[in-house]
Amino acid sequence: MPIYLVRWPGTRASLIKAKDETQLLDIIDEVASPGECSWSVYRGPLWVDFSLPVEARLEAQDDGPLRPDEVVLEELDADDCAEGRLVAEVPDTDSGSEMAAAILKGAFPYLAGVIHTAAESDEPPGDELVRAAVVADVVAHENATRNQGTTLGEDLTPRPTQTWFFRRLDDGTFADMPATLVEDFTMGSALLPPGAEGFVRFAVVEVTLRNKKPAEAVLGAWWRFPVSKDGLIADEYKAAMFTAIDEVGKKSPEGIVDAGGRFLQRRMRALSWKPSAEDVAAAARAVNKKAGRKIIDDPREPEET
Repeated sequence: MPIYLVRWPGTRASLIKAKDETQLLDIIDEVASPGECSWSVYRGPLWVDFSLPVEARLEAQDDGPLRPDEVVLEELDADDCAEGRLVAEVPDTDSGSEMAAAILKGAFPYLAGVIHTAAESDEPPGDELVRAAVVADVVAHENATRNQGTTLGEDLTPRPTQTWFFRRLDDGTFADMPATLVEDFTMGSALLPPGAEGFVRFAVVEVTLRNKKPAEAVLGAWWRFPVSKDGLIADEYKAAMFTAIDEVGKKSPEGIVDAGGRFLQRRMRALSWKPSAEDVAAAARAVNKKAGRKIIDDPREPEET
């Protein structure tokens, strides 16, 4: 049964034993959304010490059997002991150090790189460099999992998903676009030259993964953004413009509560477009090309019988 190295949002990582990825998702789902996490099979050394939440010392008076009155308990947390809580710690051993290094490399690569460089130069890294590395690890993980999610499969088990974005070009083909670039564009901080009609058009694809590989896909939303000549999204269509509380929300608390629903409705009405059959077929071909195999049907192809 494999052990997985799971990276959570922020600065936490875990080693979790599961029979497969499906069971791992169930375990992660106990405390967080699997879409916020990343994981890989851990093949490094494993040595974790566990102790009771107690500080104890022995005051043996002679060489005979130890008596109860010779055990001195200090800082005993009776409540934690009663709940069976344990304190985990990585031992100061060669195997413990190798395990820590393997976890750091897999979960916090920027910090691991700083530590490795410092070890080679035999000079400890400065506080600012360490802080920058930790921040870089947090930001990189957040951005890498931004377009991830989960869905329920036919067997009602959680399955990881990703959102892919494809831009429609003037020749009718679709080009794969990084999710971070699409997000920056919708916020007005990235440039994308408009098409001949003055728009940037996207097909949004929800992809279900199995063993981290794309297994199936569904063509979801179709977005059309008006763009100025300089390549920036038109001011009135920036994402921030849709999040302000509207007039309904200003009049009553109830209006604020459902402001999110109205925001989505306005955004969909303003930005959605109806693709042609040729657009759907071209988008499906682009999805299958990125996946390296057929994960979505091309509507122009005859169905298999």
